[in-house]
Amino acid sequence: MSGNLKMIGSWKKEMQVPLGQALAVTHEFCGRSLAEACKHAIILMAKSAGKLTPQARKRRKIEHEGRRQFYTAYRKTGIKRWYLPSRRREPDAYAIAKEKWGIIRNRGLAKRSWLWGLKGLQGAGNTGKELGGVTGMVKVLTKTVGGFILQNKLNYLLKIMPAGWEMSVQQSAANKIMKQAQMKLERRWQARMAQGGFRGGDRQPDLGKYMRVA
Repeated sequence: MSGNLKMIGSWKKEMQVPLGQALAVTHEFCGRSLAEACKHAIILMAKSAGKLTPQARKRRKIEHEGRRQFYTAYRKTGIKRWYLPSRRREPDAYAIAKEKWGIIRNRGLAKRSWLWGLKGLQGAGNTGKELGGVTGMVKVLTKTVGGFILQNKLNYLLKIMPAGWEMSVQQSAANKIMKQAQMKLERRWQARMAQGGFRGGDRQPDLGKYMRVA
């Protein structure tokens, strides 16, 4: 028997496979335990969320409250304001304060923070230097539910995320998992064919039962 691996449906289109089904695929076809499958998925989702997170500009925008000018910054403990001295009465102090408080020194903090809680997980890569106490990961295991929760205490993070980001990162992770399963099955098929093909009772691996192609 000879030939190439042929999947059910079209892999050229984006597969709208729910994340739960994708986890079943990575468990059944890629040999991952369910715990490893969940960790793999949460890494993919965190990386996708990091790409969607807006990055602040280099300088803060000056805001006004009557005649007073101030900068606003989001902190783990809440919103912080810096009021600038009077530009007319204290021009030197105004210039110094504007330069000191106007630069966003932790620019990109929110974007990077998604990976901090994944430190030490295989596949997470370089998670970068983190701020202590901001993120963490909790394991959930009950009779009916198992998985992991990625925690992030940056209280402004959800405010800056684009609408629909939760579904977007889940679908991105599911698509990547399905693509990896496809590539693994292709390699397995090609290796089997190189060894002389399949016998009559052998069945070609099929992802069709997990797929719903858009």
